[in-house]
Amino acid sequence: MQVPNDLLTECLSIANITKYWPILRFASNLFGLRDIDFLVVSTAYFRILDNKADSDMDVSSAKAYIQKQRDIFVSLYEGEKGVSDIEGKHSSEIRCAQIIASYDYSRKLYPFLIDLIDTIIFDTERRWKVLTERDVEDYFAKTGRCVLNVERHFFKNGSYPESFVHFASLGYLWADTILDLEKDLDVGIINIPSEDIERFRLDLNGPSLFSRHDWIRYRGDIIKRYLKEANNRLRKVRPYCLRLEASRMLRHKEKRLYRMLTKHGI
Repeated sequence: MQVPNDLLTECLSIANITKYWPILRFASNLFGLRDIDFLVVSTAYFRILDNKADSDMDVSSAKAYIQKQRDIFVSLYEGEKGVSDIEGKHSSEIRCAQIIASYDYSRKLYPFLIDLIDTIIFDTERRWKVLTERDVEDYFAKTGRCVLNVERHFFKNGSYPESFVHFASLGYLWADTILDLEKDLDVGIINIPSEDIERFRLDLNGPSLFSRHDWIRYRGDIIKRYLKEANNRLRKVRPYCLRLEASRMLRHKEKRLYRMLTKHGI
């Protein structure tokens, strides 16, 4: 099934990669990245759902929306409904879901895609709740494992060692915690562990947490260790083009984190 041009254009914009599209097209042909259009659609689909979960929509409405999308996603995979029977069938998210279900007819991606939707539902359920460090890292590890397993599918014979998946997921998503700190707190997404709050006496309702250099440095050192461990395992990522993409992803996150910390004088 081909991705309609209008939907692909929209998905490129949602995924914020429109300006890189010519380069990605060239690289996909050069390095054997297959079905890149469907990778873009998958990325955009989850960006739409994640943006809803992280919006200022009230908790019950956000959860109901994501659950409804999950039900539609499952029904499309199971063939229980045709798109013509679905309310809002012309919306971007349902068009994306239809494309994904048609593409993944062998259901190789289905378990990871469903787990990803479930992590987004969990995001709506945990608003304003403080988790332990173990719970936060379990959530990060599950999310990262799903994303990386979907991504590797689009590279011929793509594979990540489990240790790389573990450290890359934790490093990447802990970095996102710092990068999105204030935005997440505004909508009740708290990725700051209860242990950190108690140890550093953090006030989530007080001044910007970027003023707490002691905590930011502590958490930043942990992020750097995770990213270093992930980088040390890059040589086991196959094929080479997937290794290049994984390396680019880690470097990009490190640079963004460095710029953010420098901006706040840390």
